Amino acid sequence: MVGYSRDEIVGITELKNSLGRYIDQLSSKTINRLVIFRRSKPEAVIISIKEYESLKEAAYKLEDMEIRR
Repeated sequence: MVGYSRDEIVGITELKNSLGRYIDQLSSKTINRLVIFRRSKPEAVIISIKEYESLKEAAYKLEDMEIRR
């Protein structure tokens, strides 16, 4: 299981009230990801666009490697 720092965890109501602040933290790399909890359970993760693009590129490379096998 992945561990999360206290700064990376937010409840859905808090996120709704402070979305801009959290987006700023992701953009400035103050935090790497934001884990959204609903009813005390992790439900979703928000990452920066740069992180998303990096993950997509890695997925494309892995897919290409699998096709070549």
